[in-house]
Amino acid sequence: KLDKAIVHLLKVCSIDTKNLDAFITLGNVYFDAEQSENAVIYYEKALVLDPTNINVKCDLATSYLNIRNTEKSLQLLRENIKIAPNHAQSHHNLSIVYSQMGKIKEAEAEMKIFNELNK
Repeated sequence: KLDKAIVHLLKVCSIDTKNLDAFITLGNVYFDAEQSENAVIYYEKALVLDPTNINVKCDLATSYLNIRNTEKSLQLLRENIKIAPNHAQSHHNLSIVYSQMGKIKEAEAEMKIFNELNK
């Protein structure tokens, strides 16, 4: 059913180029379909419409991580935390990024923050 959702959402996005929810949903569907390259495209389009959306930026960072663009993922998550220091998911995802980079102390520090925010 993801394929049908993609076709439908692509039509919506082409008709209504200001439909933030459609771009976000299409990014989410591509993410769920394990098509992170396409998810990146539509999350980026969503951020053009709403550049301060920390949830979209966090999802975009995860998509970049999935396509092995660790530096871009790191950059986006750091921006998110600067804007919203209490965004737990950004801290969690940053912990994963640091782990993949072999930065264990930094990963542990971010996971500690995540756990504190989720108490």
